[in-house]
Amino acid sequence: MDLQSLLKTNKTRASHNLYIQDSIQECLETYQSSLDTLQYCIQKRDPDYSDPQLLKLLQSTAEITLASARLMLLQSPFQSHLCAISAAVCQECSKYCDQFEDKILQDCAEACRDCSEACLRLTE
Repeated sequence: MDLQSLLKTNKTRASHNLYIQDSIQECLETYQSSLDTLQYCIQKRDPDYSDPQLLKLLQSTAEITLASARLMLLQSPFQSHLCAISAAVCQECSKYCDQFEDKILQDCAEACRDCSEACLRLTE
């Protein structure tokens, strides 16, 4: 391998490692945001906020983002597969939370969008 190819390979690896670190951070932030939002919705005692679909989606988002972060930390060969699923779940959660004019749910929607984008970069 010539020097140019080696430098290009190392640069690609460095970029990929930054993507992984970014994705881990986004997944962990979304995990926490989803749990906080889930607790908020339960405590609100409002029928709109206690919709089973919303509560399941928030719980699913928390579970999948934590699992994705763990697999990335393990450098599992399956991380990209789980990240693709995590991105899809986060997209759905952000759409659902965006329906509310509530800062907590809007913040969760934003965290989900950011996480989805970060995870999708790892699946390319």
